[in-house]
Amino acid sequence: MPKVSVVLPTFERWPLLLRALTSVLDQTDVDLEVLVIDDCSSDGTPARLAAIADPRLRVLRQETNQGVARARNRAIEAAQGEWVAFLDDDDFWAPTCLREHLRAIADAGASWGYGAAISVGPTGARRVMMPAPPDALEDGLLELNVVGPPSTATVRLDLLREVGGFDEHLSVIADWDLWVRLSRRAPAALCEAPLVAYWEHAAAMHHQHRPELSAELEYLAAKHQDLMPDGRRFGARAAARKAAGDDRLAGRRIRAAGAYLRMGVSERSRMDVLRGVALIGGEPIVARLKSAASPDVPVPAWLAHVIGEPEEPAVAADGRVPSSLQMTP
Repeated sequence: MPKVSVVLPTFERWPLLLRALTSVLDQTDVDLEVLVIDDCSSDGTPARLAAIADPRLRVLRQETNQGVARARNRAIEAAQGEWVAFLDDDDFWAPTCLREHLRAIADAGASWGYGAAISVGPTGARRVMMPAPPDALEDGLLELNVVGPPSTATVRLDLLREVGGFDEHLSVIADWDLWVRLSRRAPAALCEAPLVAYWEHAAAMHHQHRPELSAELEYLAAKHQDLMPDGRRFGARAAARKAAGDDRLAGRRIRAAGAYLRMGVSERSRMDVLRGVALIGGEPIVARLKSAASPDVPVPAWLAHVIGEPEEPAVAADGRVPSSLQMTP
């Protein structure tokens, strides 16, 4: 039996999937299987996956598109490892990611864990995304997803099944809902080393499904309102940030600026105050402020070879694939 089952859902993104899959099969010092759940892709993904000659790869195909939560749950049902780790098809792991995450979990005596990530854009590494410490999860998750994306999380399989996996009513914030339930069931561990690359691009799910986010926030608020003993609304900070972002995208700069200023004061967030002030002057000022306040972070060696690739990198013209992926004849 593998120690870790890696769950990797995908839909219509073969070049990105290839990059993510390479980073899984290049993991060091960990016995693993990788379950790719193809959510009814029509871009040649099934045939390409079938040509990969690695016994650790298992492919599950959904003949109708059922969404990422259902895809992950199907893989959880089929997993054979002691642990389950999640990777989105547009993200990327350092070769030591699983090993170090498992070490952090073992050192803490925990049943699940999560870690820091590096936010990456087309031109380079932008910032380190540092989640909240374990002792702040229960309270922090009442307001925001303070754990981070699925690609940073590793959970004991029996615990994952015990809490019911992902809520299939959700898509964009299904991970947040799972972290809420896990945080109340078992202790967690944090791996502070940023060993996950979180790719920011126009086709990312949180951009493509932004119109659905308001309804999902309403659903999640109703689901977990009983966790709010003081009468506050569950997820109020996330909803406020979403509303401010919508105003900004719609060109309502002054309204968005006021929202960011209020959040900056109430949350003691210098960045939100500066963002609110800058928005009054326009988006170019916001961009310059963001660049000055959050300069690009140094790029680690494990990430350097994929920085600067297009959003959907192509396989080499001669048909070669990177690293450990070997294709059958």
